[in-house]
Amino acid sequence: MAMTQEELEPILETVFIKAQRDLSGYSTDFLHSIIRQRLDHTRCTDILSYTGMLNRDQREIQCFVAALNISFSQFFRDPLDFLILGRYLVPEISRDKHRHDPFLRIWSAACAEGQEPYSLAIMMEDQNKVYGRNCPYSILATDIADEALEKARRGMYDQSLLSRLSHKTLSEYFVADGSMWKVCDPIRKKIEFVHYDILDEFTTAPPSSVFTGYDIIYCSNLLIYYKERIRIRILRKLYYSLNPGGCLVVDESEKEMVKTFPGFHPYSNIGNIFVKLNF
Repeated sequence: MAMTQEELEPILETVFIKAQRDLSGYSTDFLHSIIRQRLDHTRCTDILSYTGMLNRDQREIQCFVAALNISFSQFFRDPLDFLILGRYLVPEISRDKHRHDPFLRIWSAACAEGQEPYSLAIMMEDQNKVYGRNCPYSILATDIADEALEKARRGMYDQSLLSRLSHKTLSEYFVADGSMWKVCDPIRKKIEFVHYDILDEFTTAPPSSVFTGYDIIYCSNLLIYYKERIRIRILRKLYYSLNPGGCLVVDESEKEMVKTFPGFHPYSNIGNIFVKLNF
């Protein structure tokens, strides 16, 4: 069902008034997708009747806003990026770090239910073991959705979500808990999960990082949901949050978006990793 801007505007206005949520920065395609999902779920027959439901039913407003918070994630979403990070970039960044500050700092932005920051921690542990390294690290994982963050802190996952993991990884970093698998405590303690809105115009980085920059920022599958002006704001924030020589990891679908931003350069011809340029 195609939607006109004239049909979309009353929905944007209603959500802004009733939930104080400005949707003008989201891409039109994304908003259309969410509205179609809610039309199917509520069995509304058209945009006009759904707009009326939003005006009458505060619960549907809450459901609509919740649907905007994409919580889908995967362990090792792009294996090639993790291979390049662990085998090449982590050693390079570690060598360049000052001796008085050996910690490698990682920010998992829009971490959803935690699969990505846990993947980063497992990658670091594996690389330290395989190559006999002693690279200390810490990971800050942020998201706007409190429910997703709570799931991430628990670190409990259904077997169906672990299909990308080898038996070795499961046995080393997870503990069976009934029908679920729980991330082991040493890995969970490496990650701090914090509520943070990356679109917040009053901060240049998460409050937890006021006094430090990051060496790696993993921000995959976020830029694609926003219009260009919002993408630029996000990329500017990520750029200033990175240390000199730090790197940004995005999704395959977002590579061309990052290439248009003057602050980053592709690390290689393969993968989705960009290095911060210093002007």
